[in-house]
Amino acid sequence: MKRFHWNMTTEGSIKDHFMKKCSIQYKGMLCEARSSEEKRKNIPKSVWDSWKPHYDTENFKAKSAQCSKNRLSEKCGEGSGPSRHTGGSRTHREHARKLATVLGRPPHPHELLKKTHTKRNDEFVDLKSKSTYDAVISKITSASQLVDESGESPTVDFSKIYMDEVGGVKKACIYGLGSQAVFYENVGSSSASTSQPQDCSFDARVKEYVQEMKEEMKHEMREEMREELREEMKTEMQLEMQEQVDKILQERLPILIAGLPKPPPGTLPDGTPPTGTPH
Repeated sequence: MKRFHWNMTTEGSIKDHFMKKCSIQYKGMLCEARSSEEKRKNIPKSVWDSWKPHYDTENFKAKSAQCSKNRLSEKCGEGSGPSRHTGGSRTHREHARKLATVLGRPPHPHELLKKTHTKRNDEFVDLKSKSTYDAVISKITSASQLVDESGESPTVDFSKIYMDEVGGVKKACIYGLGSQAVFYENVGSSSASTSQPQDCSFDARVKEYVQEMKEEMKHEMREEMREELREEMKTEMQLEMQEQVDKILQERLPILIAGLPKPPPGTLPDGTPPTGTPH
């Protein structure tokens, strides 16, 4: 069985992420189970029988229909189609890492949007992602062409332009960024360089903190392994001592028995004279 360790200061955050992940997995499991006519082996019959009447209630049917309608809603107006992405099973965090390897730097938000919302021919999968990307590129181009009093082009805050275009954080999410959104939630407080997105310093702090956590985890694991080893050695020593004692007793028992005084002739094993024997 795998065992995991983490810094106690991150306990709350880790638990929140764990519960969110479990919630998503559980929803998916229920959806798959509900769409099947037959009970799955991992679901007890009593549980399966209690679910079926609930699925037939008018309240559940109404909520299910509304959720389906919401998922298929056309964010950019009639005919635009529902929002989609091409990220697949990989998280946006993983896509961002791979994109950073190609670019040689952390990707800007609009670059990650394009990566996760286009097909192999660079065609966007829906109207919303295309219109968002085009609008961001247009604003970046306009901002790059500006000239300040010194005659130099000002730095362009890619993250802030993107956040302004998508409307910032909505329901704890940022459109197009997925799991990578946490790195852009607080952008806008200062400008970023055109060669580096604003979250680079935050990325560096995260990497440093992760490294510290790894070192601390290694230390804790070493201490735990030492303690387990001490306990194992203690148990082995106790067993070995018990075996030695048993062995010595087995060897000396015949000698001890042979050294005991013999009972008088004509007595029973318990030392009493046999019946009819005169005292």
